[in-house]
Amino acid sequence: MHVKKYAILDSSNNDAVVGALFYDTCERKYSVKIEKGVDIDNLPLSLYIYAKKDIYELNDEYSFEWVRSRVCPSGRQNMPGILDEFGLEKYDEFPILEFTRGRCDKDGLYISM
Repeated sequence: MHVKKYAILDSSNNDAVVGALFYDTCERKYSVKIEKGVDIDNLPLSLYIYAKKDIYELNDEYSFEWVRSRVCPSGRQNMPGILDEFGLEKYDEFPILEFTRGRCDKDGLYISM
């Protein structure tokens, strides 16, 4: 088993660490853990909805949904060009997530090793 770990940081909150993302490269499964000491009222919505329900460890399904919300969807019109830019032959969320560091226009979250 080979697990990659990334800190989840919030650029809109002085790059505070708000959680961690784990990816098992063999099983191809994700896990997101929200920091317990974080002020949940300052969390972006994508993590706030879980923390508000006292869920600080997201299962694989919820973690995968979170990852998918941070990368361009596979059905995007210009996907062949995007895959070329990323050096990919086929769509795969993980290398896209690593390349973009999980940044999206919804919030200030991003990942870092």
